[in-house]
Amino acid sequence: MSRGKPPTPPGTHGTINYQTQPNGNIKARTRLRLYTGQTVHVTASGKTKTAAARALETRCVERLGTPYADTITPNTPLADLLTTWLDQHKVAPRSTRIYKTNIDAHIKPGIGSLRLNELSPVVLQAYITGLTPGTAKTSAAILSSALKYAVRVGGIAHTPWQAIQLPTSDTKPITNITKKQQDAYIKAVERWCTGLDPDQADTDKPRGRNRGHGLPQVMRLIAGSGIRPGEALALRITDVDPKKRRITISGQVDGKGGRTEQVKNRSSQFARRTITITTDAANAITEQLRDEATQRYGEPLFPTWKGTYRTVNNLNRDLRAATKGLNFGGTITPKAFRSTIASRIAAKYGHDAAQRQLGHSTSDVTERYYTAPPPLIEDYLGDLEND
Repeated sequence: MSRGKPPTPPGTHGTINYQTQPNGNIKARTRLRLYTGQTVHVTASGKTKTAAARALETRCVERLGTPYADTITPNTPLADLLTTWLDQHKVAPRSTRIYKTNIDAHIKPGIGSLRLNELSPVVLQAYITGLTPGTAKTSAAILSSALKYAVRVGGIAHTPWQAIQLPTSDTKPITNITKKQQDAYIKAVERWCTGLDPDQADTDKPRGRNRGHGLPQVMRLIAGSGIRPGEALALRITDVDPKKRRITISGQVDGKGGRTEQVKNRSSQFARRTITITTDAANAITEQLRDEATQRYGEPLFPTWKGTYRTVNNLNRDLRAATKGLNFGGTITPKAFRSTIASRIAAKYGHDAAQRQLGHSTSDVTERYYTAPPPLIEDYLGDLEND
């Protein structure tokens, strides 16, 4: 049978003893058990017992190497944890903005007032189930990482993010666009850039001034390469070689008119890539290289009038305005151009080739989300009848 008091749990200290010093200050002393299992003496002084105890607790936290253990506790509201977590979570600025928007718009109003010791898999599952699939995915990434962080700094012993199932959505069918639809889309963009609204005829007087500078060239490039809008807008003059019909993808635009070297699917060996594009896409680049603004600013291939990089939000807003009223039986977005390229490459060269062109981490992603099934499955059986 064991005797004596049980050992102090790692990360905690024993009883605090106090001693009055000759100068009148109070010295606080305790034994702190480190996470390694070793026990050390920790002391601190203050003018009062309360001040000495507070200083001692701070020393213990510093000695343990968990700077937030005094503020992140089981009684900490989830909203406060998320604020602390976001301050130290090192990701791209764009990701930080996405996380903050999700936290402020969804997590804090939903479950932000709950304390960490009130969170359980049941509570978290109920919250996640009430979100749309896209919002749930972002919220899940935030909560999983933040709660693991709370465990690391000693705020909670175990993360309640366990066995959580995200809501699923039906996979939208992938529909390729025809050459006729592609030409009509780009024609609508060109008309809008001259100042004509979608409801006007070509012979009408434009209601507005010239706008959407370089927009048709952006879409012709996307249509002839399959790259993402953010990748197209991040292209620099040094990244393109229209004579060889080649472009190099090495970054993407951010949301503030700048460019970042970070790329999507950066773990993929094909994320940073040099690809070949169509002749029309190369011609669009040649036109853009001759553009006065492009030559004046000397870096972005598609600069704004201020010389900054155009944002994806700006691009999408202009495209919605330019193509308003077009009826193809469904909404056409830049992703439709990307999917069409993927489907055509996959049909001739296989999904691995389409994956490399689009920069995906796996060919499964390319096949599931970007390639439409052929209208007629190839005749595999004709030659078998004679076997």
